[in-house]
Amino acid sequence: MTMLMLGGFYVGDALLQLFMFVLILSIAFLLVKGIKMYVTKQKRLARIEEKIDKLMCDKVDK
Repeated sequence: MTMLMLGGFYVGDALLQLFMFVLILSIAFLLVKGIKMYVTKQKRLARIEEKIDKLMCDKVDK
């Protein structure tokens, strides 16, 4: 079995390391994006709840 080798450097090993690096970066990116989406959604829900409460108070006061 022959392996593609450039001066003692195995190309397959480099490709595997590159793949693993990209995989780790992807997981980190998805975690950050998921947390950001969750926080944004919570803020939006809080604003909507405040508006509904204000409308209900205005309606009760009339």
